[in-house]
Amino acid sequence: MGSWINRRRFRRNEIQVPVAYRRLGGGLCWTRTYDVSAGGVRMRSMEPLRTGTALDIVLYIPAKSGEKVFNSRGTVVWCQPQGTDTTLTCGVMFQDIRLDVLKIL
Repeated sequence: MGSWINRRRFRRNEIQVPVAYRRLGGGLCWTRTYDVSAGGVRMRSMEPLRTGTALDIVLYIPAKSGEKVFNSRGTVVWCQPQGTDTTLTCGVMFQDIRLDVLKIL
């Protein structure tokens, strides 16, 4: 949990971009982000994701030269209800960060 405590060391960009994620052995789920930073992503989910769950993540980030696709591995650090509907909000910490993505963020 130590690196999650320092999650705010990266600037958050409050952007809504398409994101796909897959649990190990699971199907691909599509959703949108609330914000993205070099350290992780806050995203919507229609299903509960347990803390510690490993995810394969694909972000589609707009850039001046066209859309950039960022593939990463992440770990769910929290997941909670959002409002009164069935939507959940989840925080996912990236396990690997590419330098070209850091420049975009």
